[in-house]
Amino acid sequence: MMPTDKSLCLPEGACDTHSHIYGDAARYPACPGQQAESNATLDDYLGRAQELGIRRHVFVQAKAYGPDPQCMLDGIARLGRHRARGIVMACAALGQADMASLHEAGIRGIRYLFPQGAPVDLAAIGLAAERAAGLGWSLLVQAGGSELAQACADLEYMPCPIVIDHLGRFPAETGTDDKAFRTVVEFIANGGWIKLAAPYYGTPDGASDFNALSSRVHAFLDAGAERVIWGMNWPHPNLPAGHKPDDAATLGSLLDILRSDDEKHAVLVDNPARLYGFVPAD
Repeated sequence: MMPTDKSLCLPEGACDTHSHIYGDAARYPACPGQQAESNATLDDYLGRAQELGIRRHVFVQAKAYGPDPQCMLDGIARLGRHRARGIVMACAALGQADMASLHEAGIRGIRYLFPQGAPVDLAAIGLAAERAAGLGWSLLVQAGGSELAQACADLEYMPCPIVIDHLGRFPAETGTDDKAFRTVVEFIANGGWIKLAAPYYGTPDGASDFNALSSRVHAFLDAGAERVIWGMNWPHPNLPAGHKPDDAATLGSLLDILRSDDEKHAVLVDNPARLYGFVPAD
């Protein structure tokens, strides 16, 4: 892992498209069987983001709160929609009227989360995509790499942008010539999006280092650099306390493998601004 004293030089308007925020348990109770992260309030997050030079934020609804996005909505309201957007978790009860109200509150997408090895529910995604398209939303889909590859032919024809989460969650041993990996690359070439986040799910030793995944990242960029975005995945809720990555070092490793200022600006500024509807300047 890279040293944390490396100076991060981010372009103006850099956007983190994937972090979670939590709040006071009395106001935002976690669902049964779930637990909110500690030291992960909006203020905690902003302190970290400001240290890194991040100016715009797309929050992803924390699993701990189940279908209730209120903690995230309150965070967006506090920051203002010129700086913040949100993505809600998929919910069968989410109807068109609910989505219109959420749109006014700054929501710009729905997340579908499928366990490793589980198939992608194309019927559910297709229904949500029709509704999302009318609002200019995108859908964020996380699943195992091979399951994503099996779904790509259908995801490609959805009426709204589809973003593959967490670099596709391919195992560490996956090479760039792997058939499933090439299918995802083709999906990007044909108009799909991908998020560079949580590299520790795909590195051999679980290190949070994009250097180990440079060939994958370059394949995605070569397929469609205008449809690649980055997310911090703070506060890394699937990792235990004491094993959280150094966010500055992780971001520094990404900057190391982006091959030009144009790539950096596309991934960190232009692409998220276009996908989530940020104005050109704050």
